Amino acid sequence: LKTSQTAKLIIEGLTAVIAGPPNTGKSTLLNYLAGKPKAIVTDIKGTTRDYVTAQCLLPPLCIEFIDTAGLDDEFAANKIEKTAQEKSFAILEKANLVLVVLDNSRTQNALGKKLLKKIADKKIITILNKCDLPAKFDPAKLPEALANTIKISAKAGTGIENLLKKTRQLSGAVNFDLQSPVCFTDRQKNLLQKLTSAKTKKLARQIISELLNARLCV
Repeated sequence: LKTSQTAKLIIEGLTAVIAGPPNTGKSTLLNYLAGKPKAIVTDIKGTTRDYVTAQCLLPPLCIEFIDTAGLDDEFAANKIEKTAQEKSFAILEKANLVLVVLDNSRTQNALGKKLLKKIADKKIITILNKCDLPAKFDPAKLPEALANTIKISAKAGTGIENLLKKTRQLSGAVNFDLQSPVCFTDRQKNLLQKLTSAKTKKLARQIISELLNARLCV
């Protein structure tokens, strides 16, 4: 079951959502990863109000990076901003990996409770951006879920290679054995999950028999 999750990412691609407070450099990061300007970048808080995507090949993965509107519990002052943030939270639902971008040159970064709750069960890389500026943020203040940090400068491209390396590592795709047994259908997955909790050998044999004797679909 575990290897199947990695195989699915290799076959179908990995979705990495770029999220975090407004004005931390999320769109600058997406533009750097895309190799061209895809998102509008300004110093105005809340410039990004709709999501922007870029697909990048990071063998053996194809990764879709999604830049989302800044998430701030106190920032959703009007209907447009509130709608943009609601869409960002919806996009986070389908994320295989969340890149939480924070501003390393700020003393404080507004990490809303709703964001932390939404990504609690996700794989997370916390990006301390703008490392080309004097550091003012203390990573020790971060909650445990965001402790996996990396420093970059999306503007200068510093640390991007380390970010991509860590992305591949978290996906499980590094040195993935193509000979590993995996399941491809919901039926196979459900039967294997039942097998893990089978109380008796008899029930386990029945599940295995059902798993192996089914007719193959061509």
